[in-house]
Amino acid sequence: MRGPIFKPRGRAREFSPLAMDIWNGCDHCCDYCFNKRDGRSFDELATPKKGIVEALRNQLKNHIPTKQVLITFSGDPYCHAEVEVKLTRQILEILCEHNVPVAILSKGGQRCMRDLDLFKRFANIKIGATMVLTNESDRKKWEPNAAPTQERIDVLKELKNEGLQTWASLEPVIIPEQIFQIIENTHTFVDGYKVSKLNYHPEADKIDWKDFTVEVTKVLRATGKPFYIKNDLAVLLPDEFFLPAERDHDAMALSVV
Repeated sequence: MRGPIFKPRGRAREFSPLAMDIWNGCDHCCDYCFNKRDGRSFDELATPKKGIVEALRNQLKNHIPTKQVLITFSGDPYCHAEVEVKLTRQILEILCEHNVPVAILSKGGQRCMRDLDLFKRFANIKIGATMVLTNESDRKKWEPNAAPTQERIDVLKELKNEGLQTWASLEPVIIPEQIFQIIENTHTFVDGYKVSKLNYHPEADKIDWKDFTVEVTKVLRATGKPFYIKNDLAVLLPDEFFLPAERDHDAMALSVV
């Protein structure tokens, strides 16, 4: 598949069967960002990928995906720059026009609510938030320019009340106790979860990941909501510990009916 919509590989494949990145850089400046590994720089003003709108239109002339497209894997669709540029909205309008199933993942909080009218026009869409810290001081340290976690929680609840499908990415786990608080505070209106550990950061060595994986699996099972434990945690336990859907990275993915 050649074009802005691509098939993720490796760990990225655990997010979605297809994905699309529409911004260069990100203005949320999260300390744990995987794009910062090995000293790389990523904290720059988010800028639109050159020619992305026309490239998407051209790609869809030749092939319309029937599997879920994640918006976005790298960067954030509702970064601060989106308020003025409205690039994400342009992309979503095109995908909606072609009935492409879409999963949105953002830390932008209320910024996504500007597009509520557009979300409701989709035949197949789910809106998610990355949420990892409930303590606001911790959140400011790790995600200085992202929306407060409580704002993200409130947005997911509002979206669910509007009849839309929701999901949460609990990644990366930084303080396990706060992950359990997020699950407790959201499971009544979040439709599914994906969980993964902290990587590429020295703080990761302070957590007993095996114990965390056992506990978070039990807690999520008790909610009755679907969830997926990513490979970097799942490898710590025997395969038989998990139910098949808990290890199927596409179990919660959308598709054209």
